Amino acid sequence: MIATTYIVLFTLTLIISFLAFLAYRRTKEPAFVVASFLLYYWSLFGSWFLIIEKSGGSSGMRYQYLESKLFPIELGFDYLTSITFYGLFVISFQLAILFLVRDQRESIIDEQPANFSHGVNLTLAFILGIGALVLVKSIYEGAAQAGLAAYRFKYSENVSLSQYTLYQIINRAALVLAALGMAIVLGKHNKHLVGTRNSLLIVAYAILLAFLSIINVTLGAKNEILCALLAAFMFYSWNSRKVPLSLIASAGVAGFIVFAAIDSLRGIPSEMQLHTLLNMSYEDWMASFEQILTSNEAFGAHFSMYGVIANEVPLTHGESLVTLLAGFVPRFLWPDRPDGVYEHYVEHVNATAGQGYSIHHATGWYLNFGVLGVIAGGVVLGLITAYLCNLRQKRFKLNLARTLAMIGTPLFVGYFPVLIRGGIEAYKGAAIDVLFAPIPLLALSIGVAQWKRTPKQMGSQISVRRPSYAH
Repeated sequence: MIATTYIVLFTLTLIISFLAFLAYRRTKEPAFVVASFLLYYWSLFGSWFLIIEKSGGSSGMRYQYLESKLFPIELGFDYLTSITFYGLFVISFQLAILFLVRDQRESIIDEQPANFSHGVNLTLAFILGIGALVLVKSIYEGAAQAGLAAYRFKYSENVSLSQYTLYQIINRAALVLAALGMAIVLGKHNKHLVGTRNSLLIVAYAILLAFLSIINVTLGAKNEILCALLAAFMFYSWNSRKVPLSLIASAGVAGFIVFAAIDSLRGIPSEMQLHTLLNMSYEDWMASFEQILTSNEAFGAHFSMYGVIANEVPLTHGESLVTLLAGFVPRFLWPDRPDGVYEHYVEHVNATAGQGYSIHHATGWYLNFGVLGVIAGGVVLGLITAYLCNLRQKRFKLNLARTLAMIGTPLFVGYFPVLIRGGIEAYKGAAIDVLFAPIPLLALSIGVAQWKRTPKQMGSQISVRRPSYAH
């Protein structure tokens, strides 16, 4: 069975890699490569190490405590079925992209680049950042009084769930505005969004990102930073005519250092974090880097499909759709809203209480609709991604719609680290964090810049055809 599992995993990896290559070759859209990588990482990457461990080897990965909290994994038919379902999910997504996405190399949006107001964007991002800090002020105060890390205290009963949820929305929007603004100002030959480029703006964005990073580091929020960085990278790659590898590498190294700092500091009381950070030795940093590379990130959600199959968890027959719609109703209007598929999962696999776990997006679809749900989940995810990408082929009179066409794809794919580790209900968060929060604010920065443009400036940026856009 071990040999069979290796063969299936290797075959799925080849197919997924080939389809990712085809998607990029056809569209030249980096978001599809990033999407395929993220889906593979949280679906199948951990399998390689699990097989090594279960066949008597040592992989160096730290996932074993999950088995004590959830369930032990045994290589057999159930595990083989689980990775096959994950492969079906990823491949369904990729095939939907290949069949539905139009050629992105000749985008109509290229005909008239839009101006971007960095002043408006920076102002909005700073206001959101200060608002986010105000919302979590009580967490820092409570953590200081209890002698705990803010990361630990935020899960206590003393923290308002609705207030912290609002903080997450505002914080993510601020990070997106800051990261995308930096991506625009660093672009030397932008095709779609152009704006003033000078050293002062770069410094301002650096200060803003540092301020937001401090909040997220002390609260242990890696996902928020990762989503913003991914969105900025994909947008920069699409918006810039030339992508310098040195800049991408520098951003990657900076992000890796921030993630290492989060892992090292989030369990330490807030008043000691700065002292600890400043006194970290070379060995401490190396240990932090190793901790990231050997973490359980690739395993938490990966476990879920096996757990459902091995424990014969009953299907919910579409209850997640009801929960998804109910999620848009404020909790104060509906205090006892129905639980999601995650709660159904942890209850039926007898997970140890008092700790949070992850459920893979494909597992959420499987628990609702069975095997067909796994395929449908991949197709739905691909359909949404393809729709957002195809918006670039249309002309829009509304500035809000045009902003969505330009930025919707990187924002949505950038949200995959959250979406993949949630059931169907996770689309609520995607709608809020991708559509309702950052897009209108980014549209405002574009709209103000367009309104201020002089006829001479407009004429210098419009090519042969000049479609009319109303803002």
